[in-house]
Amino acid sequence: MPYRLEEGALERLKFSSRVAIADAVSQRERRQRGAKLGFSVALVACVVLALFVFADFTQTTSYEQFLTKVADAPMDTLYEMSADVVEYAEDITLFIN
Repeated sequence: MPYRLEEGALERLKFSSRVAIADAVSQRERRQRGAKLGFSVALVACVVLALFVFADFTQTTSYEQFLTKVADAPMDTLYEMSADVVEYAEDITLFIN
């Protein structure tokens, strides 16, 4: 025989091979778990962002609320509001310029 093995070297080789295979498998599973976690976090972030955008578009603006209140207001109230604007038009233009 051209070489000699120590006693128990073959068993240590088998054991280290099993450990190396198990380590490679666990690293692959760890990477897959990390990828799944990253994908899940990204998906949740997209869903939350979509909900905020949807809620923002469905919420009525203050101008739309103003228009509905003006449409429901009595005519004499609207007349009084517009009369004040006409009466004090000069004062308003002084502050704007």
